[in-house]
Amino acid sequence: MLVAPLPSNESERLAALYAYQVLDTPPETAFDEIIELASYISKMPISHIGLIDKDRQWFKARKGLQDDEVPRQVTFCSYTINGSEPVIVKDASKDTRFADNPYVTAESGIRFYAGFPLVTEDGNSIGTLCVIDTVPNALDDQQLKALDILSKQVIKLLDERSRSLQLQELAELERRKSSRLEELISTQKRIMSILGHDTRGPLFYVNWMIKSMREHKVKESEMEGHFQMIGNQLDATLILIEELLDWSRVNVLNSSDDQLPFAVQETVEEIIEPLRVLADKKGIVIRNEVPEELVGLRYERIVRFIVRNLLVNAIKFTRQGSVEIKASKYKNNLLLEISDTGIGMTRDQVNNFFNGEIVSTKGTQDEEGSGLGLVLVNEFLQQINGSLDVSSMPGKGSVMLLKIPMK
Repeated sequence: MLVAPLPSNESERLAALYAYQVLDTPPETAFDEIIELASYISKMPISHIGLIDKDRQWFKARKGLQDDEVPRQVTFCSYTINGSEPVIVKDASKDTRFADNPYVTAESGIRFYAGFPLVTEDGNSIGTLCVIDTVPNALDDQQLKALDILSKQVIKLLDERSRSLQLQELAELERRKSSRLEELISTQKRIMSILGHDTRGPLFYVNWMIKSMREHKVKESEMEGHFQMIGNQLDATLILIEELLDWSRVNVLNSSDDQLPFAVQETVEEIIEPLRVLADKKGIVIRNEVPEELVGLRYERIVRFIVRNLLVNAIKFTRQGSVEIKASKYKNNLLLEISDTGIGMTRDQVNNFFNGEIVSTKGTQDEEGSGLGLVLVNEFLQQINGSLDVSSMPGKGSVMLLKIPMK
């Protein structure tokens, strides 16, 4: 069996076909009506709109055919797409190109074939409009003209379909931009609300203390206690501001942009370093036990935010002892374990850990907090389908197991 040569512009032709995004799409009435009309005009039982892919011919619409695609090498249409004019075969059994073709030698095989190339505006023949009969046949001039017009209508339908898809994609893009803008505005409002509410109190207290000391309204014996309180208030305010900055960075950049690999041990060390001051004040040792070779595949910013919050809480609720962080990979997840020798939590406190409410609890040295961090931790975990398991007992410390999906 002879096989048709590839068109000289095969790569451009395939690119033009793929640009229509039509292969393997469901049937559409407009194309089905074209082939019904083609069969009516030609008075032939078989018709189709066939698109020639790299190794197959796929039928966007078909009549009198069972399969929705056939191998390219056995199709008559592989010859048709080599030119811009129709290919007419009155009796395939007598044509040397097709006489031994399996679709000709089969029972009730093809005899008559008329293929009209589907030529794009750029001159690429991406497929054919065909009419077929199982007996030798012919078409008169009027039938040929009508079928040629129909083939051009197929291209117009494909062009219109392509424009419609582009408009849908643009509309979806605009919808996403609008939704993203609303998210950013909401984030901004939330940040301003939290800053206005949660930082005003501590800063007013610090300001009052400074004025009182200037005016000698505070006794010298009370100074140390007040300085300790000022330190706690400033620490809490700085932590809150850092939490808000981290949160806004992640929200503005979006988790879909947070896709670069990162060295987990190095990232954890960068998180720990500024927290050592808080830990040293309480005689707490922070240990980074993350393997040096461990690499996270994505969500570095979210990992930074969550780990930082969990470490701050571990330090806050540990009188003395240690806070340790380990990490490993399991299946397609990055696992991070943060354990402490702190005061631990009751079952009710663990349950409240995940209820989404902003609840602030003082630490072992009356450290203040906003309660915001854990709420945002839960938000981010939901956003990326991650999880956090908490194991804790009063007086025995806590273990936080964080699971971050890497795929």
